[in-house]
Amino acid sequence: MTAPILGLTETDFDAYLPERASSNAFSRPRLEFKQRALSWVRTVVSRLQDIDIAVDVHGSDEHPSVWNGHRVDCQWVFLWRDPDTRADLDALLDQRRGIAEALNDPSPFFRHAFLALRIDHESVEVCVQLHPNAWVDFETLRARLSDEPRARQVVEAIQDMPEQFSLGADRSSLVACSSIARASMLELLSQCATSASALWIGWRVPRAVAIEHTELLDEQLADALIALAPVYQQIAWSHGDDPAHIADKLAEMREDLSRAAAEHAARTERDRAEADRQRRETTEKSRERTRERVDYGAARPRPTLGNLFKPDSAAAAPKPQRPVSSPRPPSGSQRVPLRHPAEEPRRPPAPRAVPRQPEHPDHAEPIEKGSKVKVLSGAFAGKVGVVNELDARGGARILLGLLSTRVALEDLAVVTDQRDRPALQTSHRRPMPTARSPKEQRDK
Repeated sequence: MTAPILGLTETDFDAYLPERASSNAFSRPRLEFKQRALSWVRTVVSRLQDIDIAVDVHGSDEHPSVWNGHRVDCQWVFLWRDPDTRADLDALLDQRRGIAEALNDPSPFFRHAFLALRIDHESVEVCVQLHPNAWVDFETLRARLSDEPRARQVVEAIQDMPEQFSLGADRSSLVACSSIARASMLELLSQCATSASALWIGWRVPRAVAIEHTELLDEQLADALIALAPVYQQIAWSHGDDPAHIADKLAEMREDLSRAAAEHAARTERDRAEADRQRRETTEKSRERTRERVDYGAARPRPTLGNLFKPDSAAAAPKPQRPVSSPRPPSGSQRVPLRHPAEEPRRPPAPRAVPRQPEHPDHAEPIEKGSKVKVLSGAFAGKVGVVNELDARGGARILLGLLSTRVALEDLAVVTDQRDRPALQTSHRRPMPTARSPKEQRDK
């Protein structure tokens, strides 16, 4: 089974042109890209699960709706926390959000930190984004940066991004991830809070480059999302890493909700008891008025056939009885016994390639500038690139298609070209010679 591909084309970018954003006529090409993107991102989700990062996948609307302001100028594919945790945090987030604010921006996509793939008419990008409205994650990141040992982990995770990755406030004034520091991160968060803009960390590929390298970009964008996963972990709130004490606020909110529910139940019970009391009083008053009007102690004539029916009325004929239908046989007796399908003949096993013997590490070639190497661990494990530069710290800058990143030498292995193809085992055998009859031997 072939892996799903993203396969970016000119049509995908043109569907998000500004003049087409409010038109339903282009919902079809936008839907086709959304379906391809959701299928493609499943491979990323499985790779994230391998490194113990569980995420839920969601795509933004491809047609104009209230969630996108009736304009589709871009398409999002979100990777964020599970629905149950989002529901708990949404109840807490609503406490700081007024009705007018909710009506102006009903979209829930910027109330949590998330990984994402995004496309518009100019570029395609992968990113980690955090909006100030997601104040649970925003305050968590501030608390982590306030603690020096914890801040070092956040900064190092951002600095380890490839050279093409940058960060900034809402994609403006972007700086390289490798140049970030703790003080500049705190200043950037203050800028985002003041201007109500999102913190953006990611890699943006222009449209022309994406079209030219469309086959290579499918794998490169997936690798970039895997590389951004540690940054997402350092930014997003979790129960096990809660320096802002969000769990205490959640517990307090649940207590308030339980108290409000108990008060509502008690108030409902009081209202029901009061309604029952008023109904009994009304019924008793009605009976009193009836007793005043009717003399129940006066003698009444005994009912007879003479005063019960009119003299000229004929006795009503008895209604004919409906014929009783015979009982239907139980449905279980009409069941047809199931037939077991015949077993299909087993096919012979497919030929398997003889496993190649691993190269002995003692005979590995030295890594030099221009060597073709394979990454052994990390976000780009299994990828093959070319050494662009060696440094004195025991690392090398590797060119991986459109990306370049630094990898330690112990995580690299030189790739040697193997001209000989491995022999394949086969289930085909030469036919065994059959014994000849005595007549055939005499004729010979």
